Amino acid sequence: MTKTQTDPTLRHALRAVLACGVVLSAGVGWQFGSAAGISVVFGSGLAFANLLVLQRTVANLIAGASAAWGAVAFLKFIVLFGATYFLVQSGAAQPLHLAIGFGALPLGVVVATIITPFFSPPGSSDEVDSLTSESGNSVHSDSNEGQKNDSLHLRSGQTAQGALSGSHGDNHA
Repeated sequence: MTKTQTDPTLRHALRAVLACGVVLSAGVGWQFGSAAGISVVFGSGLAFANLLVLQRTVANLIAGASAAWGAVAFLKFIVLFGATYFLVQSGAAQPLHLAIGFGALPLGVVVATIITPFFSPPGSSDEVDSLTSESGNSVHSDSNEGQKNDSLHLRSGQTAQGALSGSHGDNHA
């Protein structure tokens, strides 16, 4: 198994999915009884596991790990559907409340998207993006200055590659 670094945004999303699962489970359990609350726990647990496996699978595939991670993604769906089928057929979970538990995933992702900017440390990698050409020239854009500076400004007839290498016109090497 390839060890990958977890993105802080994904860590926030995982925590938010767990927190939403706890809140949904407590609320449904209080309103509709313990059997309903336990069904929500099952659903939110499956949602959390789904996001965790998806995060690791995508990170490993992007990092260039073996294609076996593609099989992991396929098996994840089989296990998710199999577990859902088993929980409903065995009577361990009520379908509606299980679905409410699954709702912890999109709800948690939305919550994480909203709160993550408040927890980002100053000077994080999101603040300054840099693009370096083969010759070593760098073009920087500071995201704190607004959207206007996020793009490379080109002179008339100049290509992006030409701007990085310092040449003008449409001559391609």
